[in-house]
Amino acid sequence: MNADANALIRENIIYPDFREIVINEAIKKKDFEKAIKLCLEGIEISEKADHYGITDRWRQKLLQISELKKNIPDIRKWSELLFFKSNFDMKYYRKVKSAYDINEWESECERIVEKIKKEKIFGRYGYANTLAEIFIEEKYPGKIVRANSQ
Repeated sequence: MNADANALIRENIIYPDFREIVINEAIKKKDFEKAIKLCLEGIEISEKADHYGITDRWRQKLLQISELKKNIPDIRKWSELLFFKSNFDMKYYRKVKSAYDINEWESECERIVEKIKKEKIFGRYGYANTLAEIFIEEKYPGKIVRANSQ
């Protein structure tokens, strides 16, 4: 990229598409700290402007960086946050699950289920559907009865 293009991008980094170019360049160069800083700044900007779709864009980048760095705590953090912020997209649930070993997962799964039960969802349909998906995923046929009886 030439110097003029670089200058233009940096002058307009407040705009998500320009910010993403700089973040991707930092990731390509393995300058993860710079990429993380830009993502966190992007989250702050987008939350102030109530642009939650853009906020999730930066969270997805943070998850990508965490995976590249093999940073398990951050993979867990960003996957779980994206799971809850994405109306329970199961791809993020599976990423959370993959970041735990089998001995840790059962208690973490229970914690996530309890957290879902506390979520305020219009009509509660999403709540029940998500729990059903998790119970099927985890092969928990007995848990469905227990969840409905509470």
